[in-house]
Amino acid sequence: MAEVALKVIKRNIGKRASKDVRNAGTVPGIYYIKGQEGTPIQANPLDLRPVVYTSQTKVINLDLDGEAKKCVLKDIDFHPVTDEIVHFDLLGLSDDHEVTVKVPFKFSGRSKGVTEGGVFQQVLLNAKISCLPADLPDFIEVDISDLGQGESLYLDKIKEDNPKLKFAIKGNTVICRVARPRVSGAATTADAEAEA
Repeated sequence: MAEVALKVIKRNIGKRASKDVRNAGTVPGIYYIKGQEGTPIQANPLDLRPVVYTSQTKVINLDLDGEAKKCVLKDIDFHPVTDEIVHFDLLGLSDDHEVTVKVPFKFSGRSKGVTEGGVFQQVLLNAKISCLPADLPDFIEVDISDLGQGESLYLDKIKEDNPKLKFAIKGNTVICRVARPRVSGAATTADAEAEA
């Protein structure tokens, strides 16, 4: 599991306090762990970039006013116009408690269907999973080597390859597929004449 460091400090709560945090150029957030009350925090937006803008799920080595904690990014809110980060939630990790997060898919191999002229289509970008922190992956690797034209890969296959992960979506969900190449009407007519 990839890791990244983040330094935050505690903040006051309330709408006015959150506004003051943003006016100071920092981003309000909250750190919480199962069974404990959440801690309002704030962070430098530049420090949040490696946490937010990544294609992997990362464990965060959090420095909370000098206290070391491990957590993951649970939720993030962006401004609807500027896309600036306006709020974030961090979920603390406990070795004996499962954590639920979204993990991206990473496709490996070259599909035989693509080699034959088909078009690869990724249907699902990520999956919500639950597992112990020790089993938390950076991404879920999906081998598409055997995927032929007109074939789809379902989550059931991914479940078989990742027995320690509990998926929140159904097993018959399509992860990806290889579509057959589209043939123009002119080409179809020409092929028919050639066969005749």
